Amino acid sequence: MVPKGTHIAMTALLPDAILPGDRLISIHEVKARVGLGQSTIYARMATGAFPKARPLGPRTVRWVEREIDAWVAAIVTGQDHAADRRQA
Repeated sequence: MVPKGTHIAMTALLPDAILPGDRLISIHEVKARVGLGQSTIYARMATGAFPKARPLGPRTVRWVEREIDAWVAAIVTGQDHAADRRQA
């Protein structure tokens, strides 16, 4: 088991890492959580304004739930207005 507080340190060192306990979610769940369509999600991913999907196979991708949650939190707290204006 990972000691308490290590998760934050590991994510800082390995921001693209999928860590033990991370849940992977489908495009359907991502769309439901963020209120954006698939085309918009992929367009924002291409500009770096949305968390990237992780390939699981030749035709399957998933997003790390904690990254989507962090993106939503940044939008809600007003920390990501610049990304929204770029995509408007």
